[in-house]
Amino acid sequence: MYKRFLIKVEKRNSLLLKSVTKKSLYHRDIGVLVWNVYKQNDKPHWQNEFKKIMFLHHPDIIMLQESVANFHIDPIGYHYYGYLFFPNFSYKHRYFGLLNASRSKIVDFKSYFSKHREPILKTPKMILATKYLLNNFQILLVVNVHLINFVRTDKFAYQLKQIEEVCKNHKGPMIVAGDFNTWNKKRVDLLAQITTDLGLKKVNFPTDGEKKSLLKQPLDYIFYKELQLKDKRVLEFCQSSDHKPLIATFTV
Repeated sequence: MYKRFLIKVEKRNSLLLKSVTKKSLYHRDIGVLVWNVYKQNDKPHWQNEFKKIMFLHHPDIIMLQESVANFHIDPIGYHYYGYLFFPNFSYKHRYFGLLNASRSKIVDFKSYFSKHREPILKTPKMILATKYLLNNFQILLVVNVHLINFVRTDKFAYQLKQIEEVCKNHKGPMIVAGDFNTWNKKRVDLLAQITTDLGLKKVNFPTDGEKKSLLKQPLDYIFYKELQLKDKRVLEFCQSSDHKPLIATFTV
């Protein structure tokens, strides 16, 4: 059984929630899928690739950037996944933003717009933090990130500070992942400093060149804390987005 409804958070900020009844992530291993889907998840090509991923990997947690949703179609399409969808803009009744999905119910959540906006469309970027109960009764913090692009480095750094504020007081395991738009060395160095300060480890994929990159710098990352990394891979077969899906499996 599940419920699906709209949460009004503030005047300019709405969240679409589908709740499930399962109370915890009961497996000792937790599979995570991270993917900037390039606004394609309502298209047949993407959906076919997603079905293949679900069949092969059965992720417990799904973190999408540039996801599409509306109030009539489930953006995941699997009834046993609950989700929280956080849009930053809409066009022709389609909403675009971050989506965190899981096999268990959300214990708590917070959502943040960037202080600054990107040029041309004047849209903010966002951070979506959700919490889940683990089988050992710890709380897992999951932070889905899409960092601001096409702005000065100081504005990028300001949004990184938002990540720090979200994570710094959490007691327990955490996963911080998404599209960080780290297309130059300054951005890479700033991200490395923040994640080091938070005690986060980076998942080093076999070849960073397989991931989405710009000016030879990778854009997508998975960081973690108080978990053991068991497996990692880039799903090269996916062609529907300009980013490749990242898969990581952690042991609690």
